Amino acid sequence: MRALLAEEAAGRDAADLRTRRVGTACPTGRTFHIWNEEASSIPIPTQSEQRALEWVGRRENLCLVGPSGTGTSHFTEPLGQAAVDAGMTVARGSAVRRGQRVLSCRRWSSRQPQRR
Repeated sequence: MRALLAEEAAGRDAADLRTRRVGTACPTGRTFHIWNEEASSIPIPTQSEQRALEWVGRRENLCLVGPSGTGTSHFTEPLGQAAVDAGMTVARGSAVRRGQRVLSCRRWSSRQPQRR
């Protein structure tokens, strides 16, 4: 019976991990085992600090912005996967999509009757 319960718990943990990975919206599933920190234009100390995930424990958001081709998208994907592996939930998206969502929410709320 104990072995059956352990197998059930392991199966649920694996399913939870798969669900959180799908929720990251990371297209390729890259992890840091294939990441080449020397090839990135992001300074190595900055990469190390972000990879430690300490900022998540402080409940801080991460926003990486850089010109096209500097590796920000390639860095955020393994970073998101590392956060998922640490049991966290990740939301990933572009700044343009986030801005569009904020604007659409503002338009929606401006059409609602004001409560007094």
